[in-house]
Amino acid sequence: MEESKHFCILPWIHSHILPDSTVLPCCVSDFSEPYGYLNEKSMTEIWNDQKFNNMRLKMLEDKPVKSCKNCYQLEAGDMYSMRRRMNRLFSHHISDLDKTKADGSFSEIKMRYLDIRFSNLCNFKCRGCSPFCSSQWFDDYQSLWGENINSKKLVSLKMIKDKNLTELNQFLETLEIAYFAGGEPLMMDEHYYCLQKLIELKKDIPLHYNSNLSVLKFKKYDLLELWKNFSYIDLNISLDDIEQRGEYFRHGLDWEKFKKSIKKIKDELPHVTFQVTCTISIFNIHRIPEIHQEMMKMGIIGENGFTLNPLQDPIYYRTQLLPSSDKKKVEKKLTKYSQSLNEKYPGFNWEFLQSSINGVINLMNQADLSQELSTFKKTTLELDKLRGESFKEVFPELSHILDSRFMIFVPLKDQEARIQPLMRELEKEILSHCELIFFINESSQDRTKPVLNLELPQLKTEHKLLSLDQDKGRGFSFKIALDYARENHFDYMLTIEEGWEDCINEFSEIVRNKTFCTTDLLIGRRTSQRKNLGGHIDKISNLLTGFIGRRTVYETKGDGMNFVRIMPEENSNEIFNIPPHSNYFYSLLLNYLATNKKIEYTSIDNGLNYRTRVKLNSKRLLFILASLLQYSFKKLLSN
Repeated sequence: MEESKHFCILPWIHSHILPDSTVLPCCVSDFSEPYGYLNEKSMTEIWNDQKFNNMRLKMLEDKPVKSCKNCYQLEAGDMYSMRRRMNRLFSHHISDLDKTKADGSFSEIKMRYLDIRFSNLCNFKCRGCSPFCSSQWFDDYQSLWGENINSKKLVSLKMIKDKNLTELNQFLETLEIAYFAGGEPLMMDEHYYCLQKLIELKKDIPLHYNSNLSVLKFKKYDLLELWKNFSYIDLNISLDDIEQRGEYFRHGLDWEKFKKSIKKIKDELPHVTFQVTCTISIFNIHRIPEIHQEMMKMGIIGENGFTLNPLQDPIYYRTQLLPSSDKKKVEKKLTKYSQSLNEKYPGFNWEFLQSSINGVINLMNQADLSQELSTFKKTTLELDKLRGESFKEVFPELSHILDSRFMIFVPLKDQEARIQPLMRELEKEILSHCELIFFINESSQDRTKPVLNLELPQLKTEHKLLSLDQDKGRGFSFKIALDYARENHFDYMLTIEEGWEDCINEFSEIVRNKTFCTTDLLIGRRTSQRKNLGGHIDKISNLLTGFIGRRTVYETKGDGMNFVRIMPEENSNEIFNIPPHSNYFYSLLLNYLATNKKIEYTSIDNGLNYRTRVKLNSKRLLFILASLLQYSFKKLLSN
């Protein structure tokens, strides 16, 4: 069994039953592939239906089964899967496979491993969960999506009533391991019925839990007293982060109360073992070292007590959403921590955790799901509003991920030959990441407008075209686009001007990796070798801007493409009242210097090497110098 690629013993000894009566092969199988419904047939009948029979036949031939894809994906990332774990735990039942009939049916099926989710009753509403597993999620889900996956808030199997009770009693008689999860199992009457029945049957079997451990007394039941009848209890605590971050992701968690519950159990039931299952998502993959160290400090885990469970659903919370720049940082941090474990905690064998860390790194790098970031942002911000929480405050190191909604602004003045090559380049990648492209035709006298009218209907990306009756300068066009971006709540605007050919490939990478999200203004390296008046003005301007911003400013010849963060109206100032024919680039730069925003000047070493000319006439010169001096004095006075 250990060497098999697809075989799993569970179809012979187990089935997973959900609160809505759906029957599945196990808890990690594909939920979209139900194998039956307990409100239509008995469990024995479902076990020998065609779907289960076909599964057993494929398993015996070690062929892949569609509904088992989650285990295969984990194993491809070198992660320890449910399939491998169950094959190891129940290898002593391998001889039972010989009783399988030619059609795949198995008449002597006995429940060896219990995992029945009796209801979705829960007192938490974790971000990675849904109304299907938590009754607390019902109202928020309805508000988010305008519909619900459940017809009612509480979904229950009612296993301790009517005909289901007989089958449940039969299951309990042959059990070797019981696993209770939810919802929150410690809040379910059926859980306590099972404990009392097992005590009555004198079946001292291992009890495994997946619980938030928030309830130790429920109705008439004292949980710790019941647990004293069982010699092996393994508490697998669902914990995805600690302190404020844990309370954010697992809404309902009281961190201080949780620590007191752990201490009480350790004091009264020293034979109870603890494990921590940390569901790894975009929220916490970078936090694995901090979470693990806190669990070690609390003394509730050892070398094998910390399980990393990669989140698969919802897809917009997977670690693969992280921009590549973040992935590199995460990989570096986790690799360093993994290598330090033996020195940090000597006397332990850390191979399992090191393998798990390597597995989550591999899984993170296995795919690029950055296209799901817009859904992540929308869901996160709406949930924050519903729950009175703030992702940016709790996870400041990830706040840039939310600032990724951008539009493209393309000003055009007599550029008929440039339009089609630009569109073909943008279609290769950049357009798939942006939400809108805004063209402004600056009173062109050539065929710019007819070419646009030909190209735009073919665009799949939302687009907007504005034609000006007279040319009022690039700064005027920029102001229109900037106002539109702000009014429509875009986070960034990418401006594409003449000279884009030199940097389109680099900007494609910037967009793909979301590196623009870490800055307020992203411009190209600016190198001026001019010996004329404009060159001297560049030098003066750069000295002043460098002084104001306390940053190195390269000499400039202009910008072909740049990203700018869109500031809310209340944070903008008069510098955006750009006069006609003024130099909008310097106006933009000054605005950010004046508000102490972060400015990044990318260089050749960082992948950007492009230039165009900024023409300076006396009017522009006076405007730039006056503005620079004005903000220099403001800066000095404020200090």
